[in-house]
Amino acid sequence: MEDRPKPYISVIITAYNRKEYLLDAFKSAINQTLPRDKYEIIVSKNFKDRKIDKYIAEHGGRLIYFKDGRIGRRLAHAIKHAKGDILCFLDDDDVFVKNKLIKLYKLFRANENLGFVQNEITIIDDNGNMREDLNRKLLGKGDKQKQLRHNIWINDSQKSSVFLNEVYLGNNSSISIRKGALSPDACLTSLASIKFGSDIALYLIVLDSRYDLVRVPYVLTKYRYHTSLSHTKG
Repeated sequence: MEDRPKPYISVIITAYNRKEYLLDAFKSAINQTLPRDKYEIIVSKNFKDRKIDKYIAEHGGRLIYFKDGRIGRRLAHAIKHAKGDILCFLDDDDVFVKNKLIKLYKLFRANENLGFVQNEITIIDDNGNMREDLNRKLLGKGDKQKQLRHNIWINDSQKSSVFLNEVYLGNNSSISIRKGALSPDACLTSLASIKFGSDIALYLIVLDSRYDLVRVPYVLTKYRYHTSLSHTKG
C-alpha cells in the first residue's frame, strides 16, 4: 500500500480541562479550503471524552494526551508529534477562518526563509457571534491591530531594532511557524519550561533564528472572549 504524502502543515489544537468549545475549533480546522492532504490535525489534551474523541478520530484528527498542565510543555510535546514543515496553533476555544490554511500555505511556499507568521484576529462571544463592541473595546480604534493595512516584514538585518508590539498580538491561535526555526532541540527544551506566555516564547525563538517574521493584515482567526478565559489558555 502506498504511503500517504507528508502533510505540509500541522494544525496543533491544545485543550486543558475544557471541552465545551473543542469541537468548534476542530471543525474550523477540517472545514478549510486547503486540500485535506496538505495538512494534518493534531489534538493534544489532558482528558478523554467518548463523543469528542470519536468525532475527531472519524474525521481524520490525531489524538495525543499529556499530563503536565504547563502550556510550553503541552506545545513542545505536540510539536514532537507533528509531521508538517509548518506548525499552525489553535487554542481549543478559538476558530480559524475558512481560508486561513490556504493563505498560509501560499505564503510559506513562496518564501522559503519565512519562519513566523502572525495574522489579525476578530473577537467572538461564547456562541461564536461577532462582537463589534468587544472588537472596539479590546482592539480599539487607535490600536495598531485595527489600523494595519499591509505586511510588517522583519528580515535578519532588521531584528536588532524590532519592538515586540510590532508583531506580537498575544494569542497562540494567530501564530504559525516553520518547524525548522525550532532547531536545535534546545529550543523545544526552552519552550517546555514555559508556564505562561508561550506565544511570546515562540516569537522570540524565531526572532533569534535566521528566519524572517511577518505580520499580515488580514483576519484569519476568531478569538473567543468568554467567562472561562484564564491563564490556562497560555
